[in-house]
Amino acid sequence: MTSVPLSTEPTVTGCGPGPASRAMGADVAGVVATALKALAEPLRLRMLSFIATTPADEACVCDLTLPA
Repeated sequence: MTSVPLSTEPTVTGCGPGPASRAMGADVAGVVATALKALAEPLRLRMLSFIATTPADEACVCDLTLPA
């Protein structure tokens, strides 16, 4: 994958720094991409969604499994 440097210089004279000055850097982007890759599986996303919608933001494993 090719890396494209982002300019932090103003694009117009008199303007403040461009959005790239506030954007995440390559290091942070790499960490976030790794985290999102780990979540990029439908069952994991469903479990995360289930846990996030519980009142205490936590769930017991018995809440996540169906009775046999």
